[in-house]
Amino acid sequence: MLSKQSGTYATIDGYELDKTIDDTDATLRYCGSWAVSSGRGLGDYGDGVHYTAGNGDSVTATWSGTGVDFVTEKNTDEGTIAVFVDGQLRQTVSAANPTRQVQQVVYHLDGLTPGVHTIRLVKQSGAYLLIDRFTFR
Repeated sequence: MLSKQSGTYATIDGYELDKTIDDTDATLRYCGSWAVSSGRGLGDYGDGVHYTAGNGDSVTATWSGTGVDFVTEKNTDEGTIAVFVDGQLRQTVSAANPTRQVQQVVYHLDGLTPGVHTIRLVKQSGAYLLIDRFTFR
């Protein structure tokens, strides 16, 4: 909430609205052999994740806005993930880490033209790919 406290005018040039969705959100499209691990007690958003062991398995999210964050766990059994935005390979990122870290932003993108966009994550390597949440702007 904004509240003018003093002065003659209060000017607002714009604002940014974030929307976070959990791995269980019905709008996510999982392709391949995915499973759910709930009640993990590790600090995940919503206390659970979707996970796959299959290279080539993917998840796709669609949103209207200008940016996205992909948030997951980093750990020794995680690997590389190909990130496609609007059908174009943007980057290959790694979720590998010597120790477990939950709710880590592994991919961040801002500056897209306002409108409807898709992000597709494809497991490339490692034992698992975990999906915790997405935050859209």
